[in-house]
Amino acid sequence: MIDHSTIDRGINMRIFLAIGFVIVFASIFLFLYLMGQKQEAVVSFNGVSFEVEIVETKSDRIRGLSGKREIDDSQGLILKFDREDFHGIWMRNMLFDIDIIWLSSDLIVVDIKEEASKKSYPETFYPQEKALYVLEINAGLAQEKGIVVGSKAEMGR
Repeated sequence: MIDHSTIDRGINMRIFLAIGFVIVFASIFLFLYLMGQKQEAVVSFNGVSFEVEIVETKSDRIRGLSGKREIDDSQGLILKFDREDFHGIWMRNMLFDIDIIWLSSDLIVVDIKEEASKKSYPETFYPQEKALYVLEINAGLAQEKGIVVGSKAEMGR
C-alpha cells in the first residue's frame, strides 16, 4: 500500500525548494541590476547646470573620468565619499584636462583646482578644507561660469 502522506510531503518539499530558489535568484538578479544602474543628477550654480553621473564606490571614484576621451561642457562627474575629508584627486589615465571642484556636505564650494593637467600624474591634488563631494568638469569651465570658492550648488534629479 502506498503512503500518500509521504508522497505529499515530498511534493510539498520540492515546491517549497523551487519557490525558494526562484526567490533567491530573483533577488540576486535585482541586486545586480540595481548595482549596474547609473545614478544621475543635475548640479547647478546660479543658473549654470551640469548633468552629472554620481559615483560612490571606491573603484568608481578611483577611476573617475579616466579613460574617457571627452565630456560635453554641460556634463560632469560627482564623486561622493562616505564622509567629509581632504579627498585627493589624481589625473591617472586622463585624456583631457579638468577643473576639480570640492564641495562640502551642504554643497558649498570649498576649493577648486582649475586646469588640472592630464599630464600631472602622479601628483595628487587636495582641497584646503574637508569636502564630501568632488565635481569634475571640463577645464576652464569653473572660471568661465563664475564658480568660485563659496559658491553654493544645488543638486537634483
